[in-house]
Amino acid sequence: MGLCSCDGMALTKHKTEWHEAATAPKDKLILADVGWPWPVPCMWDAEVNEWSFALLNAETHDEKGRGVVVWWETEYERTIKAWTEMPSLPVQKGHK
Repeated sequence: MGLCSCDGMALTKHKTEWHEAATAPKDKLILADVGWPWPVPCMWDAEVNEWSFALLNAETHDEKGRGVVVWWETEYERTIKAWTEMPSLPVQKGHK
């Protein structure tokens, strides 16, 4: 498939291979293109029959930017645009 909405971001040192949305596995965590400028960790939620992903939100409580509140929101999409495997994270020596 090649390109996605988030191809401008370098996630890893290797080239990310994007796949057709119809081939996305519904039994594991993936990175999905849902139209944002960056890919999001995503998983199929069989109970609501939609893709589920979390977005980090932040807002300030005054005009000077003080009192920032940060929270996660769960979002749902019926379809995704593309998907790729979740990259493995490097493990530091001495950690399992």
